Amino acid sequence: MIIPSGFRRLILSEKIDETICCPHCNSTYGARIEVSRMHFHVFWIPTLAYRKRLRIYCIECQKKIKLKTLRDSQQIPILNLRSKARGPWWQFTGSFILLGLTAIILVFMNLGETATAVELSYEDPNVGDRLIYKVSEGKYSSYLVEGIESDTLKLRRNLISSDKKYYINDLLEGEKLDSIIVKLSLKDLKQLREEGIFYASRP
Repeated sequence: MIIPSGFRRLILSEKIDETICCPHCNSTYGARIEVSRMHFHVFWIPTLAYRKRLRIYCIECQKKIKLKTLRDSQQIPILNLRSKARGPWWQFTGSFILLGLTAIILVFMNLGETATAVELSYEDPNVGDRLIYKVSEGKYSSYLVEGIESDTLKLRRNLISSDKKYYINDLLEGEKLDSIIVKLSLKDLKQLREEGIFYASRP
């Protein structure tokens, strides 16, 4: 597949200096001074602008005149013209679009990976719920609610840990459950939640 792309030149500023005499044809009609900037485009959308260029050419013979061949009094206003010339923002349109699409993709990737924890009612947990808990400072893992007996939960510990509290998919991807079943009362679970140890979630 061929993607239409290329380079284009945009004139930012121009003027005619009638004091310049052409060194090629000795014309006294003056010279045209142009300040331009190139930009790269994809699908004809300006994407990235770069490199301001100064062009001086004779009005009569159209030949290029080098800046260094002019007198100092002629060079100074030309250099000022180049330094003050500013390109339009739309020469970066493609870059803005690319940055916006990248940000959107990152947000959706983050949402896809994050599955933010949802607070559960500790009075009515369900079998299959995961309880996210703090293993140590900066490390988190989960327990699977495998069964419920009256006010006691039967839990199996996930041997996988993550450094992100709410990145549940990181914990569930390749989930490895311990064969040992741990029992925890709803009262103790509520206490541990208040202490910031457990974070209930329904992935």
